[in-house]
Amino acid sequence: ICQQILQVDPKNSDALHGLGIIAVSQKNYARAVKLIQQAISYTPSVPFFYNSLGNVYWYQNKLLEASHAYRQALMIKPDYVEAYNGLGNVLSDQGQLEEAARCYQQAIALNPNYAQAHNGLGNVLREQSQLVAAETCYQRAVSLSPTYAEAYNNFGGLLCEMGQLEEAQQCCQRALTL
Repeated sequence: ICQQILQVDPKNSDALHGLGIIAVSQKNYARAVKLIQQAISYTPSVPFFYNSLGNVYWYQNKLLEASHAYRQALMIKPDYVEAYNGLGNVLSDQGQLEEAARCYQQAIALNPNYAQAHNGLGNVLREQSQLVAAETCYQRAVSLSPTYAEAYNNFGGLLCEMGQLEEAQQCCQRALTL
């Protein structure tokens, strides 16, 4: 459908972005970046496009580019929960844990039911050896999203660190079934 739209309207940013997302699903990241950047060049005011670009860069471990894209999204839409979460992921990967925590906390403040931000904050708190606080975050993440395998896996790892081996095993088994 996106290809057909582009035959009629070669500058249709939604179709270009859609093809970029398809390229991401095929792990063709170079093509995805090119298509999403094209979409942005035609419609630079859509924060979702920048967030998608940030995701593609993050998947490629291009953290500076990802950070820039997420920040662009937030400049356009300061209450963009997913962009705060994405930026938190990048900052966490860069070892900037305090700033990452602030991004996750901002995402949670904007949407308390956003499981990914609770999971991300749990990861940061775990890195900072704040295990009880991390446990609370992981509990919240899995309660909000009972099929969130990554959160169960992280929760299980934390419980193992805390010596709660039976509970850790249950979490890890749950992660494997999802």
